[in-house]
Amino acid sequence: MNLFKIVKESVTVKQAAALYGLPVTSTWMVRCPFHEDHTPSMKLNDTYYYCFGCGATGDVIDLTAQLFGLSSFQAARKLAQDFGLSPDKPPSGAVALPKPPSLPSDAQQEEIFYCLRVLHDYRYLLIRWQTEFAPLSTEEPLDDRFVEALHIPPRIFKEMTHLTQQRQKLDQLLTGIGPLNSKKRAAEISELLDGYIPAVEKMRTQLKKYSTAFTSTKAENEKLKKKNKKLSESLEEANYESVLKKLEDAKLQREYQEALAVLERIPPEVLEEYAKPKASRRTAEL
Repeated sequence: MNLFKIVKESVTVKQAAALYGLPVTSTWMVRCPFHEDHTPSMKLNDTYYYCFGCGATGDVIDLTAQLFGLSSFQAARKLAQDFGLSPDKPPSGAVALPKPPSLPSDAQQEEIFYCLRVLHDYRYLLIRWQTEFAPLSTEEPLDDRFVEALHIPPRIFKEMTHLTQQRQKLDQLLTGIGPLNSKKRAAEISELLDGYIPAVEKMRTQLKKYSTAFTSTKAENEKLKKKNKKLSESLEEANYESVLKKLEDAKLQREYQEALAVLERIPPEVLEEYAKPKASRRTAEL
């Protein structure tokens, strides 16, 4: 029997990867040994492997050949020796693979690799968006493509935008409020607070989920602005992505802190009115 056929029918890519020391995970994703890979980007299947980072792909013989710098024939011989296979006798049941009922057709294989290439291209598109659409300051609105590239759900920013709009309405109602007109505005402010306070609490929970620290950001923002001007020419990619993430988090922090700050301006008599059941609140005077 042909050596190549024996090896391919007897040894899976996963078995070879495990034997030769690739640190596989439960999802059979590994750091690609053929390029500088910081996160697992190579997927191991039984009959082939594919790297979403560099595009490396092949079967179990190709994997072995690339790992050890061998020719295809040398790699097949190594696999046969390491797994106790012989061209003169059937493969051992311990390593024999069940023969697949049918192999993918050429058209199916072409479609599979097309899909993998699309995913590969999308990954690099996200990396490019992190640079091309990055904000120059924490005050600049975030581009949707930049948000998508950093993987924080866009709905978080939409909810923050809505919360900011509510804050602005509350801020307008509180502007110029005093002992003479606080009762007049109490009902209207209380109605707004019915939705505003739960929204602030929800945002606090979501920001904690996405590891956004609630600390003073003014000094940090100034440093980030200066760093951002030099990113493309002086920072390594890992540090660059870290700073961009801080810029994004800083914007969320600032808007959240502003949402909290406006609550501190509410007079005690208005808060007293808000604490009452809705049905017993005063109707705002016209």
